[in-house]
Amino acid sequence: MIFWGQESFCQISKVYIKSIEFEGLKKSRTSAVRSYMNIAEGDSLELIKLMDKISENKKLIMNSRLFNHAELKIKNWEGQDITLLLKVQEA
Repeated sequence: MIFWGQESFCQISKVYIKSIEFEGLKKSRTSAVRSYMNIAEGDSLELIKLMDKISENKKLIMNSRLFNHAELKIKNWEGQDITLLLKVQEA
């Protein structure tokens, strides 16, 4: 059985990071936070590795010790383009 939209989803093997948005930055600059991440806008990722890469980057951000809490998630997904959202609480 194929559900609506499932067929096109199964055909996608890569996704592209269209943008990374930030919430909760008060003291830190986005450029400083980006320097701790190993993904960036314009990068392509294999779909099967996407969630592992998101988890890995959350750990990298937390290891910076700039934040008490960080949440990195997919905010928007259109076709092969994704927008990531990083919500943080600064230390």
